[in-house]
Amino acid sequence: MSSIVQSAVNGGPAKTRPRKLYRYKPVPPFAVDEDGYPCEDSMSQDTSHIAVFGYGLALKRHLKGRAVVHSDLSTHYAEGDRGAVIVPDLFVAFGGEDHSYRRSYKLWEDPPPEFVLEVLSKKTWRKDVGIKKDTYEFLGVLECWLYDPRVRWLDTPLEGYRLDGEVYKPIEPTAPGCFESEALGLDLHLLEGELRFFDPKAGAYVRTLDEEAEAADRAAEAAARSDEAAARSDEAAARSDEAAARLAEAAARSDEATARAQAEAAQARQEAAEANKRAAEAEREIAALRAKLAARESSP
Repeated sequence: MSSIVQSAVNGGPAKTRPRKLYRYKPVPPFAVDEDGYPCEDSMSQDTSHIAVFGYGLALKRHLKGRAVVHSDLSTHYAEGDRGAVIVPDLFVAFGGEDHSYRRSYKLWEDPPPEFVLEVLSKKTWRKDVGIKKDTYEFLGVLECWLYDPRVRWLDTPLEGYRLDGEVYKPIEPTAPGCFESEALGLDLHLLEGELRFFDPKAGAYVRTLDEEAEAADRAAEAAARSDEAAARSDEAAARSDEAAARLAEAAARSDEATARAQAEAAQARQEAAEANKRAAEAEREIAALRAKLAARESSP
C-alpha cells in the first residue's frame, strides 16, 4: 500500500488532508459485502453513465490480465470506516487481482486505481469536479478524468488531471480533442463528440462493444461465405471426379475396342497369309500338272 493511501487509511502525516474527503451515502435499499461495507444502491443512471460500462468493457478486454477494470464499484479507502467510500464511474488499477466477481474494492487489500473517469451529470457534477477529484488526488490516483459529453458544466467536453508530486496538474491536449493517458498507455480522443480510447502502438482505436459485435458479425459472414465457397468447390470437385470417371470409362472402352480391332486385324493378316500360302501351293501343283501334261503330249 502506498504511503499516500496509508495516510488516508490511518490518518498519518504523509500528506495534508484536504478540507474533507468524499463520503458516500448509499440510497436505501442497498446491499453490503461479506465484511458489512455498502456495495450498491438503487441510484439510476442516465445514458451518459450507462456508456461508461461500454468503456469499461472495452478497456477490460484491452487490458486483460494486466489490470483491474470496474464501473460503479464501491471503493473503500479507510478500514473500519464504512462511510469512507467513493464510487468512481470507471477505474483502472494495475497490479491487482482481477476477480471475476467483486462486490466492493478495498484499498487496504488492493492497489489504488491509477486511472479514474467521472461522467458529469446534473446530479453529480459539483461533487465530481470538487470533492471527488480532491479525494482521488489525496488517495494518490495518478490520473483523474472528467467527461462532460454535452459541455454543460465544463468549458470543454474532457478535462484530465495528473499527479505532479502530490498535487493534480491539468493534462494539456496533444492536439485538439486529443489527450495522452500515461496511466493507460492510451490516448483519449473526442471523436465526433464521443470519447474513444486510441492505442498508439497498434495505430487503432480500442473497439467498442458495437464494433466488437460488428466485427464478429463480419467474421461470421466471412466464415459463412467461406463455407459456401468450400461447398461449391466440393461440388465442383465432385462433378470433376464424376467427369473424370466417365472419361476413364470411355478411355477403357476405347482401349478395349482398339485391342479387339488389333486382334481382329492380326487374325485377318494371319488368315490372309495362310490363304496366300495355300494359293501359292495350289499354283505350284497346277504348274506341276501342266508340266506333266505337256510331257505326255510331247512323247511319241
